[in-house]
Formats: sequence, C-alpha cells, structure tokens
Amino acid sequence: MVVSPVDAALLLLRVELVGLASWRRCRGRAPAVRDLLPGLLAGACLLLALGAALSGACQAVIVSALGAALLAHSGDLGSRRLR
Repeated sequence: MVVSPVDAALLLLRVELVGLASWRRCRGRAPAVRDLLPGLLAGACLLLALGAALSGACQAVIVSALGAALLAHSGDLGSRRLR
C-alpha cells in the first residue's frame, strides 16, 4: 500500500495534536488544545485541498476545502486578537 505525502502530512497533524494533548495532560505546560485546533484545522483543510487538486477532483471540492481553511484561519486570527 502506497501512502501519499498528503496523507502522511495529515497523519502527522493528528499525531501532533494527540501528542500535545497528552503532554498537556501529563505536564500541564503545553498550549491548550483549543488554542491550537483552529490552526491545525486550517492546515488540514489546505492539505485536503492539495490532495483533491493532485487527484483531479472537481473544482467545487477544492474550493470547499479552501473555504473551510479560510474560515478556520480567520477563527484562529480572531481568537488571537481577543487575547
């Protein structure tokens, strides 16, 4: 079975999220997961758009993934501004 680089990057995002959540639970010094989630979600949506574009998916799928990335990134910036 061949794993695409996009799938590998998405897997690493999941591993990073689980690792940081575990580190915070054990040590209490890592950033809160709710602070990291919008940025990780934006990155995941961008990777999904890349994977869709590379696989030849229709433009609606690519635009939807990019729109979701924009919303997640805007939420991330908005939450940082409030802090």
